[in-house]
Amino acid sequence: NQEQHSSGWVVRENFLFWGTTFAFILAIGIGAFLSMVIQTFSHSIRLLKLGRVLFELTTFVGSAKRLFSAVLFLSIISYFELPSVAGLLVFLFWAVVVTSEPLGIPGFIERLIDSMRHGNFIIGRVWRVIGANIYQIELSTAVEKNDEKLLEVTQGAETFLCIPLKTFPLKDKRILNAIAISNQTTSELFPINDPGTVKVIDIAQIPESVKGTKIFTERKKLLGIVEDNSDIEQLKFKLLSDQSLQEGYLVKVFIGGEPIVYQIVNAITRSNSYEGDEDRFVIVVAQQVGRWDNQTSRFESIGWVADPGSPVFYETGVPISELNAIGETKKVVGKLPNSEYPIHVEINDVVTHHTAILGITGSGKTFLAFELIRKMVGSGIKVLIFDISADYARDLGDLSPQRLTTTGEITPFLNNPEHKIAVAEFQPTSSETIVKATAISVRHVLDWAKYNLTSQQGENIKAKVCVVFEEAHSLIPEWNSVSIAGDKDEVNKISQAILQGRKYGVGALVITQRTANITKTILNQCNTIFALQSFDQTGLEFLKNYIGDEHANALSALLNRQAVLFGKASSSRRPVIVRLNDVEMSNPADEEIED
Repeated sequence: NQEQHSSGWVVRENFLFWGTTFAFILAIGIGAFLSMVIQTFSHSIRLLKLGRVLFELTTFVGSAKRLFSAVLFLSIISYFELPSVAGLLVFLFWAVVVTSEPLGIPGFIERLIDSMRHGNFIIGRVWRVIGANIYQIELSTAVEKNDEKLLEVTQGAETFLCIPLKTFPLKDKRILNAIAISNQTTSELFPINDPGTVKVIDIAQIPESVKGTKIFTERKKLLGIVEDNSDIEQLKFKLLSDQSLQEGYLVKVFIGGEPIVYQIVNAITRSNSYEGDEDRFVIVVAQQVGRWDNQTSRFESIGWVADPGSPVFYETGVPISELNAIGETKKVVGKLPNSEYPIHVEINDVVTHHTAILGITGSGKTFLAFELIRKMVGSGIKVLIFDISADYARDLGDLSPQRLTTTGEITPFLNNPEHKIAVAEFQPTSSETIVKATAISVRHVLDWAKYNLTSQQGENIKAKVCVVFEEAHSLIPEWNSVSIAGDKDEVNKISQAILQGRKYGVGALVITQRTANITKTILNQCNTIFALQSFDQTGLEFLKNYIGDEHANALSALLNRQAVLFGKASSSRRPVIVRLNDVEMSNPADEEIED
């Protein structure tokens, strides 16, 4: 099996050596193929661990350095007569190459043990960065969402942690949105020069310093990242999770270490094109509600903006059992949608600073009016209702309302301490229209309040009488909606009486579905507004002065029993969308919070 050449070289035909080499390379190829198949198509954690182990083995053993070493040794044994100078020179050449770039055996052993122990397997690579702290991962294997797992991204010498969020298809790719826990400063979309590797790790492996961060402790509620162009009043954020949201739902951002609550009022779809791929996403718009004060059970406004790139979280509030007592004069009218945050009103302010309930037929105005009226009666305030429909006397029957048919019955009702509520069901006569009868009655109420004034100068006036205008567009119409010329003067008289009434404890509750047809002289005096669903463009333009463009534009999409509340009596300093209490007729039910 040996043949001597003139050059001194010896050829040794040894099929055992080269057969082993071929089998070795074939095994590496099969292992690499199996690793790729398992990590691409398997959903089993055990198989993924096996795929990861195969990956580590094949990439370690099948690296260029190791294959080069194996082939070189076989070549020395096969082609050189040992010992020989030529063989020694080739061996020295191998030693120089290998020692200049070590084999990395300790690192391989560490990674192999890590793969078998924790199941940390590579799932893809960083595809691009689309904003501050926002990474998009191109997946090479299927990944199931798991709150007990995080992502570890390695790019060159840098390693950082990310929270996985929403997975979505993009042409031939499968993309995973992820938010870095570390603070990155980049806010512009840019390509990745080093895609690095992304692998899944257990939270048990995470340093304690990371576990103490807000973004980690609140990771299950993580929604997205604060966008540019947010301001003190309005928060804009890119939605990166698959959390189901609706108008009125709450989100929170930490400003100065404190959780600040915002309410969703709009959402806008947008898209970005990058290297031929169109990325579609949603920008959520939310208005500031404020910082919740558990001592007063109300929101306080914050005068600063959230930092761009700050994480945004879903918010549901604190359980009612943990809230402090609200107080005897404050009554809960509802909660912020999909949360436990109660919204209450100061009943005295509802009356003395006047209140309006506006919305289309069927939106829940009358039910809300019933609830407020019950709360007023429960607080010792007399209520006089002007009702053309004659529904109030029936539906508030449990309060034993006195039915009035003439203006002469107003003062006796007010003087009778046994009667707390009366319903005026006037009929027009040849000498007296409904509007005129209403004006005379309101004047009687004001005169009675003046006569019975007990408060001293400088004291807060306690509410005594609330005048309720049901179908207010018929009782106090705008001047261009008046059908009888003389009624214009009567409406002016009512307006003047209501304007003076606050000084004597007299207030108004105005209820209408036709905001455009009611006199603005009275409506402008209403310092608390309940705006339910509405489509009237004139009314919406009017309401923008009170609740702002975003909340006014949200009115058309409000659900039944939802309202935008804003004003003096509200426990929120800012306009909020409220899910009103479910109230049964003839069955008073105050949702007051007790100690």
